Amino acid sequence: MLSHSKKYCINHPNRRIFAKMRCIQCYRKEILLPKQLAKPKKIYKIKNYSSKRVILNDEYTRKKKEKWNQLVSEGKNRCYFTNVLMDPDVLPDFHHSLKRDGDLLTDPRYMFPCYFKPHRQYHDLQYTYDQLEQIDWYKSFLQRLEKDNPILYYQEMKRIEKANKKVKRL
Repeated sequence: MLSHSKKYCINHPNRRIFAKMRCIQCYRKEILLPKQLAKPKKIYKIKNYSSKRVILNDEYTRKKKEKWNQLVSEGKNRCYFTNVLMDPDVLPDFHHSLKRDGDLLTDPRYMFPCYFKPHRQYHDLQYTYDQLEQIDWYKSFLQRLEKDNPILYYQEMKRIEKANKKVKRL
């Protein structure tokens, strides 16, 4: 019987040894890997929101409920985009006409109830304004916006002009 050469791996006679009579691949596989598997991995939890934002979110949910109850009692529980009557028992999504930063998050003047699908269609980047105009609710939405809130209507028109300029450049 032949004795093992101390210069080559136990498992691979053509590879030089790295440590403990094994080549680098065998060493990693047979010695390092079992050690790594034996150690428990540390789990790091990252906070999603700051403590200030958590307080703001709690206030936001309270304001949403108040706004929704007020709209239901006045009979104005209609979708902001489609103008379809909404179920008074279910708290809907809310569209924020002037962003959601800071105090605007909880300002009920700029919160409007809406269905999920038209809200996503309005905000999704895959829709250009040409495509939005082809959606059945968009034209009536612009007409209602012009009558009810002219400031938001002009903001919307500026967005349309800006989008059309980008499309013409391309």
